[in-house]
Parts: sequence; structure tokens; C-alpha cells
Amino acid sequence: MKNILLIIQARLGSSRFKKKVIRKITDLPSIVYQYKRIKEVKNDIKLVVAIPKKESERELKEILKNNEITFFEGDENNVFQRFLNCSRKFNSDILIRINGDCPLISPSTIDRVINKFFISPNIDYISTTLNESYPLGEHVELFTSQAIEKASNLQRTEEDNEHVTPIFYRNQDVFKCTSLEKTFNYPSKLRLCIDYPEDLEFINEIANFFYPDKNFDLKEILSFISKNKELMNKNTQFKKSRII
Repeated sequence: MKNILLIIQARLGSSRFKKKVIRKITDLPSIVYQYKRIKEVKNDIKLVVAIPKKESERELKEILKNNEITFFEGDENNVFQRFLNCSRKFNSDILIRINGDCPLISPSTIDRVINKFFISPNIDYISTTLNESYPLGEHVELFTSQAIEKASNLQRTEEDNEHVTPIFYRNQDVFKCTSLEKTFNYPSKLRLCIDYPEDLEFINEIANFFYPDKNFDLKEILSFISKNKELMNKNTQFKKSRII
């Protein structure tokens, strides 16, 4: 059986919205809310939060410890190296990268990515981001430990080190990449990520509607938004790069 390691990448020092990963969603810090949602993934995975090894991350570490969430500390700026070292520590065969500012990622999306990987021969990288098949904030990237080990021996840019995965899809002569197909429509300006206080307000509108249930699906989110379209006015003015 393949050892699947899902890594949530998180830090407190965001330049736009500091401490966003511990801001409250309903009654929980965002990172804890996200963790509890991802725990509902049906495939057998190991879940760990990868954070910078830095004194300024103490508050985040305490929250993770208090909620019995496994975490790994690594390089603050070279996130690629943080992922590589985390992969080696937990002896993974497959890595899944999730951003800590995307608390509403659906477990079903993660399961779909994993399931597609297992029926796709010789794939190195699969994601929901390559062809914008899923909305912002529903970013799931899967790649093999062999792929990241190979990438560690290639010349990497600052962008590669910060965002981990561009080295895969920029070098498709070296890495075999594919996307999870789009099976539904969504508003083009939909943002399910947290970069600004307005994003957090929007996310809480959704989470509070389903409260106390945390195990709601992307399609349920889209249904709720379709009936409450005015809510999107809270954060559609912001743009986010598809490189995460």
C-alpha cells in the first residue's frame, strides 16, 4: 500500500493578513477547522501541518499541540525544502499539498485527486489548478516522492522554492502532469481562500450557514452561493495568482 502524506502548508507571517491561519472560523482557529474537514477524507492518508521553524510561529505551534495535530518544522522561505524534508521524515510515496489559507477544501475533492492518480499510469503530478477546473481555494496538488526527489536535483528558481510545485508543470518534458477534470460550473470570481479580512468574513458566512456541520461539500457550497449571490460582493474585488 502506498504511503500518502497530506501536507498542509501554514505560517503566521502573511504579508497581507497576518495570523490568517488561526483566525476563527465559527468557533475554531482556521487551521483546526481545515484539519477537521480534511480528516473526513476516505482514502488512507497521514496528515501533517508543515510550518516554519521560527520563534514567531510559537502561537501556531501551541494551537497545533493543543489540538493534537501533527506538525513538522522546516525552512521558512525555502518551502520546497520543507516539503522535501517532511516527505523524507514520514517516508512518503505520495505527497498532497494543501495551503493553510484554503479552509473549505472538500474532502471529496482530495479523494477525487487521489483516485484519479491511481488510475493514471506513470503520472508525476495531478492537480485542480492547471486548467482552473476548480475555484480559488479548492487547490489540491498531488505528486510523487520520486518526482520531488528528482526535482531536488534540478536547478530551481526562487518561485519554485516558495511555491514548491511550479517546477513540475513548467518542465512537462521531465514530469508527466495532468488535471482533475471540471464536472460542474462555478462563478469565475469565486474566492474560497483567505488573503484578506473580507475573505474571512465570506468564509464565515458559508461556515456559519452549515454550522455545526463541518463536513459539507463543494457542491453544497456552490448551491448555497447560487441562492445568496450578493455574498460574493464581500471579496470579489481581490485577485489571486493561480500559482499557489
